[in-house]
Amino acid sequence: MVPSNDPLPFKILLGYMDFPTETNNVAMTEMPHDGATQEERYTWLLDPKDLKGNTGVHYLVVRPIVGPGIKSINATLSITPISAACRFWDESKLDWSTNGCKSASATTSPSLGALSLSLPTSLTRPRTAELFATFAENPLVVSFVASLFGAYLLVVLWARRKT
Repeated sequence: MVPSNDPLPFKILLGYMDFPTETNNVAMTEMPHDGATQEERYTWLLDPKDLKGNTGVHYLVVRPIVGPGIKSINATLSITPISAACRFWDESKLDWSTNGCKSASATTSPSLGALSLSLPTSLTRPRTAELFATFAENPLVVSFVASLFGAYLLVVLWARRKT
């Protein structure tokens, strides 16, 4: 959300199948949030759990927060909704999972920020031994390992001559 005036304090209410109120809403927030940039101050991330499984028509109400005696303000609010999800491949279930993974506050329309508690790949000793047994099938890996071994031998020979 990008307001025409910064700072522009306002309250956002999200309703499902009906216009939201202060007491009857799916989610609610006040902006601007803390942040260094305008994008950080005016970004609202909703976790799928916040929507309580409701799919379908949602209504968004934006109410400016103004001082006493002010009847209206003249401002424009540009809203860009995006759908972002953090998922990883769960090898034990052989399916995509969101367990321990959520979108971060750094999420913007061009990029997704993610907070994940899962490791990118699981390593087990039998699997590691299996991978080392087949490393000769990849010429790039063989070349890299051979160059490391060659560099090691050169350093050993150089150190031996220095002593």
